[in-house]
Amino acid sequence: MKQKIKELIQEHKERKQECFEQLQELSKLSDTKISKEEKEVLRTSMFYISQEYDLRSVFVSELESLIV
Repeated sequence: MKQKIKELIQEHKERKQECFEQLQELSKLSDTKISKEEKEVLRTSMFYISQEYDLRSVFVSELESLIV
């Protein structure tokens, strides 16, 4: 069971890193000249990816507390 939790932690850490990288890439787009509609889509996307990042962070913390 402990090994399964460790694997799950690793998987979520990897997904969290992917979210972080996506946010970095999207933040670069916000500096470019894009339409108002595109800015809204970008803002919404960044919001949801940021939420996912935060949730994965909490989930990883909770899982890590189980194996201590």
